[in-house]
Amino acid sequence: MENLIALDTSEWSLDDSRRFLATGAEFLRAGKGGNASRLETDLRLSEQTLLQVLVGLPPGSLALAQRRFAQAVHSLTFSVPLSNSRATWTQTPNWRPQNRRRYEGKIDEAQLDLLFLADFGLSTSTWAAILHSETLLVRNQRGKASAGDVRRAYLALAIFGFPEPEQFFTRQTA
Repeated sequence: MENLIALDTSEWSLDDSRRFLATGAEFLRAGKGGNASRLETDLRLSEQTLLQVLVGLPPGSLALAQRRFAQAVHSLTFSVPLSNSRATWTQTPNWRPQNRRRYEGKIDEAQLDLLFLADFGLSTSTWAAILHSETLLVRNQRGKASAGDVRRAYLALAIFGFPEPEQFFTRQTA
């Protein structure tokens, strides 16, 4: 079993997850003209950081400032005192976003569900970084993704830490 920590999301709805991500992303997008904000640059924060504290990461991989950022975002999102947010960590990551459009057949017969990605309110560049390929997103948008592209996306989502990467796929369109 992996030794991970994550925010305890056992009582969260998918809407709660979206609000948490949107609250954090709001501060990260405060830079001028699309540039990274000082907060993002100085503390090595990103939208990926917000997702990582949900899916789980090794305890030593979060700097104190990053942990405090996640706790402050939690506090702001749910209107709870910051002192209560400090107790929201778990060693058993439990965030499992569910996709109502999920395709339950063979992964080779599926396509990346761009609407599900968009539901999280994160930038395309964040998803491209998670998938290790902007090209893969573009091919999928154009309906040109191959079975190999789909498998690469599945592997990238699994490597990032999503416990159920199959949730990110829907039936191929004709």
